Amino acid sequence: MKVRWTSGSLRLRISPTELASLERGEPLEERMRVPGAPVGSSWTILLLPGGKVSEISASGSVVLFDISRADVEQLAEPASEGIYCQQVAAGDSREEFSFYVEKDFPCVHPRPSEVNEPDSETFAPPVGFEERKA
Repeated sequence: MKVRWTSGSLRLRISPTELASLERGEPLEERMRVPGAPVGSSWTILLLPGGKVSEISASGSVVLFDISRADVEQLAEPASEGIYCQQVAAGDSREEFSFYVEKDFPCVHPRPSEVNEPDSETFAPPVGFEERKA
């Protein structure tokens, strides 16, 4: 699972194998620990399938993203590229947060040689995908 976050959003990109896990009701976890940080210092995202509604919460350094069964089913549709949710803090409509799960498609541009990441499993891009990215 790939993670991208900003102050107002969280985007997760998943592989075909990870989507199959969600369809079986299995949670996904991504953990980041910075080398040299104290033991126990990490940041974790849990993607938990099967809830009635998709919602997000946090406890300490753990972000919990509950994805509804209906959203997992929508994500599994071949034509679907992702699910897109918004949540407003109770009592403060100015505090809106967006959270997404998208299928991970191949990059349309080559990676710089300095990028030290392994190739990852991706979905076949939908028709017109490369043209939209240009």
